[in-house]
Amino acid sequence: MSAGAGEDPTVGAAGQPVGGRRRSLRILRAVLLLAAFGLGVYAVARDLSGFVDAVQRIGLLNGVVAFALVIVGLYGSAATWRACVASTVGALPWRPATQVFFVSQLGKYLPGGLWTVLAQVDAAKRLGLPRSRMGVGAVLFLVFHVLTALLLAALLLPWVALDLLSSYWWSFALALPLLLALIPSVLTRVIDRGLRLVRRGGLPVALRGRDVAEPVGWLSVTWLAYGAALFVLLRPLAPDTGIGTLFVLATGGFALAWVVGVLVVPAPAGLGPREVVLYLALVPVAGAAGATSVAIVVRVAHTLSDLLLAGIHVRRLRP
Repeated sequence: MSAGAGEDPTVGAAGQPVGGRRRSLRILRAVLLLAAFGLGVYAVARDLSGFVDAVQRIGLLNGVVAFALVIVGLYGSAATWRACVASTVGALPWRPATQVFFVSQLGKYLPGGLWTVLAQVDAAKRLGLPRSRMGVGAVLFLVFHVLTALLLAALLLPWVALDLLSSYWWSFALALPLLLALIPSVLTRVIDRGLRLVRRGGLPVALRGRDVAEPVGWLSVTWLAYGAALFVLLRPLAPDTGIGTLFVLATGGFALAWVVGVLVVPAPAGLGPREVVLYLALVPVAGAAGATSVAIVVRVAHTLSDLLLAGIHVRRLRP
């Protein structure tokens, strides 16, 4: 629609110049991005002395290998997000998908827990995609992560960490309902009902088998990579424990710690609760000092990976 007589097309409905509003949004995005990046750097710096001591105990090479595996896991997570967005918005090319995903992940270092989703919805507008559907894709991404992490914890930890049952019994009790929730028709109803309860209009389309299988497949890469990273760090501190037991403990323990960190929303990036769960899972095989060292190195490795990948991709992201 063209501007009517006497109307200035450069002025928005609220009377603010469009260019000025865009500049304000760019400034706000930059401020939030810098704040999130700064909090991530602070999280690393705060643990720096403990991290150095922990790496000396574990070994520098093991730390480097674990860092590389965390990067692999994050790319698996990016592929999962892209698959979730494809089921609601449509296929998004790999390059813009990774740009949006890795930059938006810095939002989890801001208190509140919603900044990552808001950043993705904001990016949808700039990419010419429906913002509401991008939000649904972000919800699916979180749902698939929580479902698969709880299933892994429920299936793996009873074999190697029965002591955790007393504190986190709910994750094991949810195993069967979670398996049912991965049936596309069931998951569609659950998410659609939840979205309608919060007045978000429900799912735009019913989920198909592929819409569930692809994210779950990519998440298997993510959880295996994260578990392998934890195993590499844990192995030098628990030489008397079998390799299979350690890998199962590392994968299931990290999955449970991730879920607890997500559910404690006020904690930025799960900081604190996640380390407590990791400590409880690892202390029987690595001892108090060893479990603390591994928890610190895992936290720093994940934070550094987030910062590195966001820094690489933010330079290519269009304002």
